[in-house]
Amino acid sequence: MRILAALLMFLMTAPALAQQETPEEERGLLMSFIEDRLSAPNRQIRIQGIQGVLSSNAQIGQITVADNEGVWLRIVNASIVWSRTTLLLRQRLQIDTLSAERIEVVRKPIPDESLPAPESSSFQIPELPIAINLDALEVPSISFGQDVFGLESELSVAGRIRLEDGSLDTALDITRLDGPGGQFGLTATYANETEELDLDLKLSEPADGIVANALNIEGRPPVALEVTGAGPLSSLDVTLALDADGERVLSGITQIRRQDEGLAYGAELSGPIARLIPVQFRDFFGAETTLEARGLVKDAGGMRLDTLDLRSAALSLQAAAETQADGFLRHLNLDATIDNGSAERVVLPLPGGETTVGRATVDLSFGEAGSEEWSGQIAVDALATPEFTAERAVFDLGGLARNLDRPDARSITFGVDGALSGIIATRADVGEALGDEITLDVDGSWNAGAQVDLANAVLSGNGLSVSLEGKIAELAFNGDMAVQAQSIAPFSGLAGRDLQGALDLRASGELRPVSGAFDLTIDSAARELRIGIEAADNLLGGETTITGRVARGENGLAAENLRVGNERIELTADGTIATGAADFDYALTLSDLALVSQQAQGRLEARGRLSGSEGPIAINTLARVADGSLAGKRLTQAQIAFDGTLDGGAVAGTVGGDAFLDGVRVQLSAGVASAAGERRLSDLEFTAGGARLTGSVTQGPTGLLDGDLAVDAADISTAAALFLVQAAGAVDATVALSSTEEGKQNATAEATVRDFRMGETQLGQADIEAKLEDLFGVPVVNGTVNAQALVAGGVEVATLNASAQSSGETTAFEADAKLDNGTQARARGALSPEGQGFRIGLEEASLGQGVVTARLLEPASLLIVGDSIEIDSLAVDVAGGRISADGSIARIIDLDVSIARLPLSIANLVRPDLGLGGTLNAEATVSGERDAPNARFTLNGDAITAAALQQAGQSSLNVRASGETTGQRLNVDASVSSPEGLRADVRGGVPLDDGQLALDIDLNAFPLAALNRVAPGQDLGGTITGTARVAGTTSAPQANFNLRGSSLSAAPLQAAGIASLDATAAGRFADQAVTLSSVSVTGPAGLSLDASGTVPLSGNGLSVNLNGAAPLSLANRFLADRGTQLVGVVQLSGSVSGSIQQPVIRGMASTNGAQVIDPESNVGLRDINVMASIDGETVTIRSANASLSAGGSLSASGTISTNAAAGFPADIRVALNQARYADGDMVVATVNGNLAVTGALTRDPVLAGEINVERAEITVPDNLAGGAASIDVIHRNPPPGVQRTLERARANDGTPTPSARPSVLRLNVGVNAPARIFVRGRGLDAELGGRVQLTGPVTDIQPVGGFNLIRGRLSILAQRITFDEGTVTLVGDLDPFLNFVARSASSDITVFITVSGRVSDLDISFSSQPALPEDEVLARLIFNRGLSELSPLQIAQLAAAAAELAGGSNTSLLGSLRNATGLDDLDVVTDSEGNAAVRAGRYISDNIYLGVEAGAQGSTRGTINLDITEELKARGSLGSDGDSSLGVFFERDY
Repeated sequence: MRILAALLMFLMTAPALAQQETPEEERGLLMSFIEDRLSAPNRQIRIQGIQGVLSSNAQIGQITVADNEGVWLRIVNASIVWSRTTLLLRQRLQIDTLSAERIEVVRKPIPDESLPAPESSSFQIPELPIAINLDALEVPSISFGQDVFGLESELSVAGRIRLEDGSLDTALDITRLDGPGGQFGLTATYANETEELDLDLKLSEPADGIVANALNIEGRPPVALEVTGAGPLSSLDVTLALDADGERVLSGITQIRRQDEGLAYGAELSGPIARLIPVQFRDFFGAETTLEARGLVKDAGGMRLDTLDLRSAALSLQAAAETQADGFLRHLNLDATIDNGSAERVVLPLPGGETTVGRATVDLSFGEAGSEEWSGQIAVDALATPEFTAERAVFDLGGLARNLDRPDARSITFGVDGALSGIIATRADVGEALGDEITLDVDGSWNAGAQVDLANAVLSGNGLSVSLEGKIAELAFNGDMAVQAQSIAPFSGLAGRDLQGALDLRASGELRPVSGAFDLTIDSAARELRIGIEAADNLLGGETTITGRVARGENGLAAENLRVGNERIELTADGTIATGAADFDYALTLSDLALVSQQAQGRLEARGRLSGSEGPIAINTLARVADGSLAGKRLTQAQIAFDGTLDGGAVAGTVGGDAFLDGVRVQLSAGVASAAGERRLSDLEFTAGGARLTGSVTQGPTGLLDGDLAVDAADISTAAALFLVQAAGAVDATVALSSTEEGKQNATAEATVRDFRMGETQLGQADIEAKLEDLFGVPVVNGTVNAQALVAGGVEVATLNASAQSSGETTAFEADAKLDNGTQARARGALSPEGQGFRIGLEEASLGQGVVTARLLEPASLLIVGDSIEIDSLAVDVAGGRISADGSIARIIDLDVSIARLPLSIANLVRPDLGLGGTLNAEATVSGERDAPNARFTLNGDAITAAALQQAGQSSLNVRASGETTGQRLNVDASVSSPEGLRADVRGGVPLDDGQLALDIDLNAFPLAALNRVAPGQDLGGTITGTARVAGTTSAPQANFNLRGSSLSAAPLQAAGIASLDATAAGRFADQAVTLSSVSVTGPAGLSLDASGTVPLSGNGLSVNLNGAAPLSLANRFLADRGTQLVGVVQLSGSVSGSIQQPVIRGMASTNGAQVIDPESNVGLRDINVMASIDGETVTIRSANASLSAGGSLSASGTISTNAAAGFPADIRVALNQARYADGDMVVATVNGNLAVTGALTRDPVLAGEINVERAEITVPDNLAGGAASIDVIHRNPPPGVQRTLERARANDGTPTPSARPSVLRLNVGVNAPARIFVRGRGLDAELGGRVQLTGPVTDIQPVGGFNLIRGRLSILAQRITFDEGTVTLVGDLDPFLNFVARSASSDITVFITVSGRVSDLDISFSSQPALPEDEVLARLIFNRGLSELSPLQIAQLAAAAAELAGGSNTSLLGSLRNATGLDDLDVVTDSEGNAAVRAGRYISDNIYLGVEAGAQGSTRGTINLDITEELKARGSLGSDGDSSLGVFFERDY
C-alpha cells in the first residue's frame, strides 16, 4: 500500500515535475524519479509502459517490486482517471477510477537488513486538508502465494469511498475467485448534519477460506460474520454475529443513547470464542467468554467508563475510569486476576503457547475521592516461559496525585519497586546471564506545564544494571543513561564464547524512541574486555574508552569528536551524514598489526572522508603501513585507497593499492560498484612479484556470478603473504563464470600448478580442466584433474588422475590415486538428476596395498532428494572384513549397518602414523521418524592398538558396547579393558536432543605403572579407582565423582623422601566448574592435605580452602650435603580465589617447637616458632623466633613477594638478642643487633643493619695447618654405595657453570664493639675494640674501619711483652685477620715481635734493631743473652717457647685459671727489679675496667680505667704503700 500510495502521489504531482519537459523526456524523468525514490538496497522497483502521465488518464503497463530473492509483487496494467481541475479549483481529489488488471503477491518479502537511513523519522498524525472522492476501485484479480498467509488464493476487489465535509460514503466488495469461493462486503454511510449512521458488514466463507487460514482456525471451518446497524447516534443499535462451522461463537449488541451529558454507550458480547482459538489456549477462554461495558462520551469533552467486566475461564477483569474535558485521566480502578481455580498452570494466549503462570493479579487505584495517594500492584506466581521460570514476580506501584481537578496545578509522583525472583533458566547459558533475581526501581514526578521528572529508573540483576535519570516530554527522554556490568562473564554461555571484563557505558542527552532520533554525549569505558576472539582480545585489553557526541535527527547523523580506543587501537569520527549530503571524517589507528595476526607487524593508519551536497556523496579512504611485515616478509610503503561515490543506495568507485614486500612491488587496481542488489568488481588488476590476477566479476541479485578471472603466477609467495600465509609455487589459471535465466550457475576453469607448498600441504604438479553447469544445483561436469606429489592431511599421494564426462544431464566420473607407500585407490561412478533430486552411483571403489585391500563388492548408489537419502545395498570388503549398509534416511528412517571382522589396520594404508590394529565387529539398526528415530547397536573391539594408545601407556584395548534409543534417548552399556590392568564400565542414557544425561562410570582400576613407558624415569606406581555419575545436558553436562588413589608413588616423591601417598577426591562438575566437596592426601611422617571448594574451568570464581601438615624432615634429604637436620611439623591453612589463570592465594603457615641443627656452621636453633601468612603475591612473616643452642635468641618479621617477574621482592627484619655463636674452634661471640634484608631476592638484595658485639673470644689455634695437600681423585666405576656418597658430596658431578650471573647478597652492616674483643692463644693475650662497616657483595666484602688494640701482651716463658699496637680486620668469612706489633728494648738491641695473618694461619715473627737472626733475637728477648751463652736447659726452654709460638700445645696454667674464674685478665708480672706479682682484671661495664695487682712483697695496687670517649680516657691507681695516681689522657691513632 505504501508503494501504491507513492505512485498515486507521483502521478498527481507529475505535471509540476515535468512542466518544463518535452513529451519525449516525460517517461525517463518520471521513471527515474519514482524508481529512485521508492527503491532501497533490499527493494528494487521497476516500472514499464508508463503513458499519459500529463493527462487525466494515466496508465502503467507493469510495476514489479523485488528483493534479493527476486520479484515478490507484480502490478499489471494500472490506471487512474482523475480530475486535475477539481483538485486545483475546489481542493478536492476527484478520482473517477483507480484500477489494475492484475496484482500478484507471490510471497512475503524477505526482511530488510540494510542499514537505516541516517535521518530519523518524524511521528505525525496525518491530516487531510482536502476532500477525497474515489468513485470506483477496480482490481479484477489479486493473487496470493502459498506462504503469504498459508493459502494460495485469488480475489477480486471493487469499491468506492467519498470523504468530504465530515461525511463518509464507502463500499467495498471482495470476492474469492478460486477454490470454494467466499464474499466480503462493506457499506457504510454517515453524515455530520443528521448524525445518521448506516453500517452493513458481511463476511461469508466456506471451509478452507482465507479468513480461517489467516487466523489459523483449527479445521479451517466455514466462517460467517455480520455487523449491522442503522439510525441516528442518539438511538443506535449495532449487532454482531460470528459463526464458525455453523455454530454461533460470538454475538452481541452495542447501544448508543443520547443523555443530558452526552452519548451513553453499552455493549454486551458473549460466546464460546475458544472455538476460534488454537487448542493450547482454549482452557484460558473456557466454554464462554463475556464482555460488558457501560459508559458515557461527554459533550463537554472527556469520557466515563462506568463499568467494564471481562470474564473467561481463567480471566476476571473489572475496571472503571473517567477522563476530564481535556482528556486527562481523573479516575481509574482496575482489578484483574488470572487463575483457573486449580493447581494446574494457566497457559497464556501469547505467541508460541509456552508461557504459563500459576496465578497473576493486577490491582490499580488512581484518583480516589478524599485521597491523594494512588497505588497498585502486579503479582505473578510460578511464571514459566520457554527461556526461564520465575518463582515470583511482584511490582508495587504508587505515589501521590494532587490537584487533579485543577489543570494548571496538577502534580503526580510515581514509583515502581519490584523484582522477578527465583529465576531458573531452561538453558544454562541463559541462567548464567540472568542470575536468580532481576529488580526494578523507578521514581519520578510530573507537574502541570512541566516535563516528567524521572529521578531514578534502575533495572538490575546479576551484576548488570541499566539506569535512566532525566526528563521526559513529548515522547522524548533527556537526561543521563548508563549500563554497568561488573563482569560480563555471566553472559559467556549466551554469547557462545568466553567473555570477560567490565563495562561502564554512560551517555547524556536526548533520546526519541518513536522516531529513532537521539543526541547523546558519551563518556564510557570498558576494562579488560575478552570476547573469546584472540585478535579482538588483544585489541580490547586494558581500558577502552568511548567519548564524544553522536546525534541522529531529521537532518541526518552527526558525530562530534567521537573516539573509541585505547593504547592499541583508536577510531575517530567527526562530521555529518544525510541522504544526499555529507561532511564526515573518520580515522582508524592500529598500533601494531601483530595484535590482529601473529603473521603481521606494523602500525596501520587509515583516514577517510565523506563529502558532498545535493547529490552523490564522495567517499575517499586511504590506509597506510609505513613499515612492517607480512608472513615473514618485510612490508614497506604500503597503502590502499578507495575513491568513489554513494548515490542513494548505490556505491561506485575504484580501489587502488601499492606496497613493497621484501623489496618486491605489489599493486592493485579495480572498479567496484554495488547497486540494486548487484555487486560488480571490474577491471581487476593485481600484481605481486611474479604473480598477476586480472578480470571482472558481477554478482546479481540472485547471488549468481558472471565474469572472467585469470591468474598468471610464476611465484605466489609474495601474493600469499598478503593473505598472511607462507606459500610458494607457480599457478597459471583462467576461470569463466556465467549465469542463466533459469537461475543456474555455470563455470569453466583451466589451471596448471607447479611446486605448490603451504604449511604441510604440498603439490608437486597439477593440471586441471573443467566445465561445470548448474554448479549450485545438480552439477554437470566435463574435465580432468592430474596431480603428482600431493601431501595433504598427513597423506602422501604420489599420483592422482581424475576425469568427468557428461552425457546429457549425467556426469560419469573416475579417479585413480597411488600413495607414496604403495597404496592404490580407485573410484568410478556417475552423478545424474533423478526426480526432484540426484543420484550418485558407484560402480567401483577400492583401496589397498598387497593383500590388505578394501573394495566395493557390488555397485552402489545414493539417491538424494532434498534432505532425504536412500542407500542402495552398499557392501565393502575390507581385508576379509565387511561393511554393509542398506536403507533410507528421510522423514522415516530405515537403515541397517553391519561391520564384521573389520581390521582397523586398513587405515594405516592412508595414515601409517596412526599405527592402528585390532578388529571391530558392529551391528546397528535405525528406524522410525527422523525427529525421533529408534536405533539398536552392538560393538566389539578386540586387541585395538594405536600409536596414541602406546603414547598413553596402553598396549591395546578391548571394547564392548551395546545400546538402543528410546524416543530422544540412547541407552548404552560399555566396558573397556587393557592388559596393563585398566578396567572401566559405562552404563546409562545419553539424550539425542538437549535432554538430560544419566551415565554411571565405574573406574575399576587404572594402574599408574602403565604410564611409565610414556614418562620414563618417573617410576610411577599405585592404582586409581572411582565412580562418577554424569547428568545435565550434552551442552551443559554435570557429574558427581568419587576417586581414590592407593599407594601412589613416583620418582620425584621418592627423591623427597615420600615412599607413597594415598588420596581421595569427591565432588561435582557443573556449569563449567568443579566443586570439590572433599580432597584428602596422606603420606608418611604425618604428611597430609585436605581441600574443598570450587574450581571454574574458565573465568573468575575460583574458591578452594586448604588445610594440611608437612614434616620438616622432608627437607633433610636436600640438606644432606651440609648434614643439616630439621625436626618439626609445618601446619598449613588457606584459600585460593580468582581464576585458574590468575589465582589469588591467601593462607597461614605455622610451626611450633621446631629444631634446626647445621653442623657445617655449628649453629643450632631450637624452640622455633613461626607464624606466616600469604595474601595474593605477598608472604608475610608475622612472627618468627627461636633460641640458639649456644645461648641467646633471634626473631624475624617481614614480607616476601612471590612475583617472580619482579625478582621476589622482600623486606625482612631480623633481631638478635644475646645471640651466642661458637664455631667450635676459633670464634666465640655474644651479639645483639637488628638486620634487614630488602630488595629483590634474585636481583642482589641488601643486608643492612647494626650488630653490637657484647663479647668476643678469638682463640689462636694451638696447631697450624700442616696436613697433606688435596689429591684430585678420579673415581672410575665406583660401587653403587660409593656413587651415592659421591653424588651427595658433589664429587666430580660436572655441575655446569651458570649461564647468567647469580644473585649476590650485598652488605651494608655495621659491627660495633667498643671493647671486649679478646684474642688469645699461643702466648697471645690481647683486647681490642672499635667499629667496622661491612659493604659490598659477599663475594668481595669491603670493610670500612677496624678493631684496634686496647691492651695486649705476648707471654714467652717468663717474659711478658706488651703490644704497642694491634688491629683485627674482618674479611669475607669468620676467620679474622690479625696484626699486632710489640717492642722490647735492652741495653744493646730493640726487639720487634709481629703477629699477623688469619687466625687460622697466624704468623709470629721476631726481628731486631740492629738486625740479628730470629733465634738469636728470641734468645736475647727471653734470657737477655746471646744464643751461644745459653745453657742446655735454657736452650730446651727456648725450643719449647719456639714450639708454642709455632703452634704447639698450650698448657698455660694462667689461661686455665682465667677461664675458670671468668676474669678478663690474669697474669704473673715482674717489675724492673725482678719482683714477681699477680695481676687480675675485669670489665664491670662497657667502658670501665677494674684491675688489682698483688706483689710478692705484700704490696697491693688497684687500678681503674675509664673510657670517656674513644680518644679521651681517665686512669687512676691506689696502692697499699700509699702510692696513688690519677690522670686524664688524650690518645689518637694515626
